[in-house]
Amino acid sequence: MIRVAIVEDEELNQNILKTYLFTYSEEHGETFAVDVYADGLAFLEKSKLYDLVFLDIALPNINGMETARRRRAFTPTSSTLP
Repeated sequence: MIRVAIVEDEELNQNILKTYLFTYSEEHGETFAVDVYADGLAFLEKSKLYDLVFLDIALPNINGMETARRRRAFTPTSSTLP
């Protein structure tokens, strides 16, 4: 199972991304666990690790680039995992 986070404030874009994942799942037999966040702060409040993150740049509160910087500051990279 691939753990996916969608950090996107527009519902239309959230649904488009979920549709792409669903279509890929149907075509390739891969399963996804998808969490959706409407802003960067909500995403940062979770301590979950994700395999894939779709991160919008223009977000309310803090933008996507700052969200990514903050997340990387406390998320281990693959080189630090056992």
